[in-house]
Amino acid sequence: MNVRIVTDSACDLRGDEVDKLNIEVVPLSIRFGDDEYTDREELDVSEFYRLLAESDALPETAAPSPGRFAQAFQRHLDAGATAIVCINLSSAISATMQSAITAAGEFEADIRIVDSKSITAGQGSIVLGAARLAATGASADEVVATAESMSERTHVFGALDTLENLAPFAVSSGIRDSMIWEIENGASVQWTAMGEGCVDMKAFAKRWGELCPQVPIQLEIISGFSKPFPYLETDFWKAYESIRADGFSRFVALAKEGTPMESFKAPKGVDRKKAQQQYQLAELERSIKYSKQTLGLGIRS
Repeated sequence: MNVRIVTDSACDLRGDEVDKLNIEVVPLSIRFGDDEYTDREELDVSEFYRLLAESDALPETAAPSPGRFAQAFQRHLDAGATAIVCINLSSAISATMQSAITAAGEFEADIRIVDSKSITAGQGSIVLGAARLAATGASADEVVATAESMSERTHVFGALDTLENLAPFAVSSGIRDSMIWEIENGASVQWTAMGEGCVDMKAFAKRWGELCPQVPIQLEIISGFSKPFPYLETDFWKAYESIRADGFSRFVALAKEGTPMESFKAPKGVDRKKAQQQYQLAELERSIKYSKQTLGLGIRS
């Protein structure tokens, strides 16, 4: 089988990654006010962030036309592809997948459209996994099954470097604290009560108050459960090849400063569910006290 992979530019894969696995990336359009740019062709990452900092308008995206997908499909078919698997940005937030479906309808060839149900690095990791499998000679059925399985298991978590761009549009925000510490094969992360983790909550609350006065904050306190990130093991990087060096270096720096925490354990002879409820209640009460007394949050009479 000669299965080729097509995706869209929301995958945020690097040029060397797509070139190595012969992945075709169909670009979305990005608008800043009245100016429109073709992603990856007329606008790279550094230019995007320059415009983001300088523009009064937030960027908007537009799905590629069906014609752009049709051109990509035709190129692969002309090059001898026996099947094409197109993995797109989540259909829940974009019309991109619908454009790909429309384009595929113009061909009698075997073209499969897969909803990544994800975006950015999440979508990118699914695309890379599918492309690696296709490179081994796997069938289209096998590639699609792998992509769909990955889409159900892939979750994207984002962190903002600055509040400035989204602050004018904020209606509320959920916050939580986390502790990160080094373990033998990498680092471990655990959500914890407010003020007991690595997050500089004082700086966050101060800036939030300046940019978003009167906008409510919800405490999202689910503590006591750690998750390991064994980045010193080779297999870890198979799912995280697109991690950016600057972000990862900051994560490692936080881990070096962190303090190990014990995960929740129910005392012997005590009902686990009740013990967990009591534990979470205590975490929440400490968080509310810290938020009121130290951060100055909450309604004052």
